[in-house]
Amino acid sequence: MSLVVVVVVEEGARYLLVEERDGFWALPGGKVRIGEDLIEAARREVREETGYDVEVQGVVCIYQQVDDPVAPVVFCFKGKVKDKVGEGSLKCDWITEKEVGERAGYPETLRLVRLSKKWREIKKHEDLKVYL
Repeated sequence: MSLVVVVVVEEGARYLLVEERDGFWALPGGKVRIGEDLIEAARREVREETGYDVEVQGVVCIYQQVDDPVAPVVFCFKGKVKDKVGEGSLKCDWITEKEVGERAGYPETLRLVRLSKKWREIKKHEDLKVYL
């Protein structure tokens, strides 16, 4: 089973999406590398795809497609831009929630944007990161 991170980055009522394939828009994210911290994976994926360095603020949700036995476990985080550090590997755009619904290639993208309004802060307990 693989782990995937995606980040809902919002700025001024607009959301950062990337174009994965012609006309196929999604939240920035990707696979977590073996031994990689989830938060660092989320930051790395956003930076690689968009050129933005983000602060991961908290957890939106954790989910898996129940009808697909090999689907990855997806950690969705809420993030905010710290800085523009370069060019990303994918075309990206800041779009409104309505446009997310019109352009997103995955049906869950709009649901994740809406869920992101209720994100939770990541807590630390001794040497553990508690995501929920």
